[in-house]
Amino acid sequence: MKIALAQINPTVGDFQRNTEKICSFIGRAKSQGADLVIFPELAVTGYPPKDFLDIPAFVDENLRYLDNVARCASGISAIVGFVDKNKRPQGKLVHNAAAFIQDQKIVSIHHKSLLPTYDVFDECRYFEPAHTISPVKFMDYTLGISICEDIWNDEEFWMRPLYEADPIENLISNGANVIINISSSPFAVGKHDKIRLRMLTHDAVKYKVPFIYVNQVGGNDDLVFDGNSTVINAQGKRIAQAAAFEEDLMIVDLENPAVQAQSKSYTHVETIHKALLVGLQDYVRKCGFKKVVIGLSGGIDSAVTAVLAVQSLGNGNVVGVLMPSQFSSQGSIDDAVKLARNLEIAHKVIPIKDVFETYQDTLKAEFKG
Repeated sequence: MKIALAQINPTVGDFQRNTEKICSFIGRAKSQGADLVIFPELAVTGYPPKDFLDIPAFVDENLRYLDNVARCASGISAIVGFVDKNKRPQGKLVHNAAAFIQDQKIVSIHHKSLLPTYDVFDECRYFEPAHTISPVKFMDYTLGISICEDIWNDEEFWMRPLYEADPIENLISNGANVIINISSSPFAVGKHDKIRLRMLTHDAVKYKVPFIYVNQVGGNDDLVFDGNSTVINAQGKRIAQAAAFEEDLMIVDLENPAVQAQSKSYTHVETIHKALLVGLQDYVRKCGFKKVVIGLSGGIDSAVTAVLAVQSLGNGNVVGVLMPSQFSSQGSIDDAVKLARNLEIAHKVIPIKDVFETYQDTLKAEFKG
């Protein structure tokens, strides 16, 4: 079985572009001979959609575009993250879900079981957890489809698991012989190498089944997602890993024990650098901005910020502004101007001494005592 890991960079709420991207990756995966293409958590809506989930029209649009995705999946099967409605009369209105698509039809839907509420997550605010967990048959395999947090609760790996249930254990006990995890797991320094890989390897060895992990990539608002989608075989060997901090389509043959894809490795500093560039670039692009304005003080903070902006957006999209006052040294002004010239960015000098003195005069009475 050939599986395509579609590591995409979606935009929250941009259903049209997200589904166009999904359909494009489906076409590419099919042309490369994949039997199944897998997308990240909430690929249709983008992650995290937050309070958009409280808007019925948002949920309805996501379902409508999911139908469009299903029609794209001709001659190939797909697993796609989306928002499903809770059809029970109680509980939260929606589920964090994965659709399993075959022959252009949604043949099964799988809901997320474990809903994190720590750090940047607040999923219990919006989602109803899964009420049932069932694997699905595909070709000669039984696929256990899980979503992000569902793999983060193995009692042998974690000293103190956060949840009572372990969805992976349940899937295995119900006959799953391949575990698929679609995820939108934010970047943190050292998270992939020191935690994710160790956890996936531990679970693969424990259950003696392959683990396929497909993560979102890119920046959405204040979060950066590093990608690094990974396949660990049943012997605990990493046989494929997608690129970090960029979109990727990785084709993996589960029956081939050889290493099939290996991404470029980065040093600690390079990893942080890549994360900063992706976060800034996507924040500007997805918010619809074209240029950024940066105050240049002549100090190291504004210098690093300006360099990152130029590397991420190009020097034609960065404007430096110097705002010298009576407290500014000539050296700091000269350094700021030299920085702007070295980076070949437009810069403006706007003295603020007069503005400062006007404020002082206006508020003089209020400052007494």
